[in-house]
Amino acid sequence: MTYFGEECAGESSNSQKRSERNGQYHKHSMEQIQRLDEFFKKCPHPDEDQQKQLGREAGLDHI
Repeated sequence: MTYFGEECAGESSNSQKRSERNGQYHKHSMEQIQRLDEFFKKCPHPDEDQQKQLGREAGLDHI
């Protein structure tokens, strides 16, 4: 949080990290979002195998 031009501790590193990630933004399709929502309503805490399967089924395995 910034007050009158002053930066709080850690803010500069967060801002820098965000700028380094620019260009790596990926927007999910509406179908992917719906699939993820449906799955997490049924299983809010999937294990690793379930996460991988969900990613493949939703077309997220390339990320």
